[in-house]
Amino acid sequence: MFGLTERGKKMLIHQGYKYNKEVSRKGTTYWTCKKYRTPQKCTGRAKTIGDEIIETQKHSCVPSQIDVEATQIRNKILQIAACSSHSPMVIINQCLAGASEEAKAILPKLESLATSIRRKRKSQGMSMEINVEEEDFNLEKNKENILLDTGIGDINRVIVYGTNLNIARLSNCDTWLAESIFQTNFDTFHHLWIIFGFYRDQLIPFIFCLLPNKNEETYQTALLAILNAVGEMRPKFFIINFEREIENIIKQLLPQTQIRGSLFYFLKFMWTAIQNKGMAIRFEQEEDYAVILKKFCVLAFCDVKDVQQRFEHLADQLLLQFGNIKEHQDFIEYLENNLIGRNRRTPRFPIKNVELEKYKRI
Repeated sequence: MFGLTERGKKMLIHQGYKYNKEVSRKGTTYWTCKKYRTPQKCTGRAKTIGDEIIETQKHSCVPSQIDVEATQIRNKILQIAACSSHSPMVIINQCLAGASEEAKAILPKLESLATSIRRKRKSQGMSMEINVEEEDFNLEKNKENILLDTGIGDINRVIVYGTNLNIARLSNCDTWLAESIFQTNFDTFHHLWIIFGFYRDQLIPFIFCLLPNKNEETYQTALLAILNAVGEMRPKFFIINFEREIENIIKQLLPQTQIRGSLFYFLKFMWTAIQNKGMAIRFEQEEDYAVILKKFCVLAFCDVKDVQQRFEHLADQLLLQFGNIKEHQDFIEYLENNLIGRNRRTPRFPIKNVELEKYKRI
């Protein structure tokens, strides 16, 4: 049978031995014992022709069915992870059922296995969904912590959750941060919107909102519930991910609060612009070209009064060194319209309000 190494490469498992692939020639694959490059220096070898396995050189190491069992368990975990949306711990427990204690003892730590699952899913482009089973979705257990539930009959149902302690702590925070990147598998809801507070030098998640969409009306419903819960307190700063709908609602409900853009999303915003304008391939292939584009990201760290001048200097440098072409013109115009602004047009976010996210999250 075949399996995968910890680095995801193909591995042959046969009669208690594990082999690493050496080379393939004319339909024949040659294998060396996995312990060949260890202090044991086992010289065992085999070759495969289709499904036929032929041992070509005897092993000097001892076969281990326990080691093979542990490898099979790990491979099974990764195989299930690639096609299942269950949490890592659910998958691990499922695969460990019936395994020998000896095999469990030599497996990596549970957290290491969970990390391997997340890496596997990320490599395959799988989103890290939040699964909510219908039978487990019982609000009656924590009814006192539900700030808002528009009800099962509402096709745009909104649920806002926060404990009394979290509300009290959030009300003492001058800086709030909103994250809306967590999508769910639950039929009723589209994503999880989380409100963090900068509390005792750390960003801590305090309020959790299950939302059906990203419409302004939905964000308004959720934010009103949060503001009603915290009382008269209003944050001085609100850091967001450049989402227009959230920006509009904050301006409407919190006119005195300064809106700041997250540096993480500023850089993501910049990379998206590079990709959308057809500049990504050249960025990856030409080092000097990549350097000049990266310099635009450094504008977030410049003195506010110098940003416009430095941006114009970088724009001229890009056009002069790498061509006054449509892609570059579109890229510069995109940044002017959305981030930098022009003399005749202000940016969506004040330049001084690109937050560097120096806060430590937990």
